Amino acid sequence: RDRLRSRGLGDVYKRQQYRRIWMYCAEEKSVTEIAKLEGVTKASISLSLDGAMKKFQKRLRKLLKIPNK
Repeated sequence: RDRLRSRGLGDVYKRQQYRRIWMYCAEEKSVTEIAKLEGVTKASISLSLDGAMKKFQKRLRKLLKIPNK
């Protein structure tokens, strides 16, 4: 996880989003599991993950010089 942070991904995501996307992608936890661990609703986890993915796509487009839709 620290390697990803040192490569700039930690700069893109807020700490909370980073933690959630890590649990979802790397630890393969479900939205329900993450929500229970954090004591929040599934909807808030889904919104957070959606926002994180949009940030990731935007950054990837910029790196690959792909025009926005």
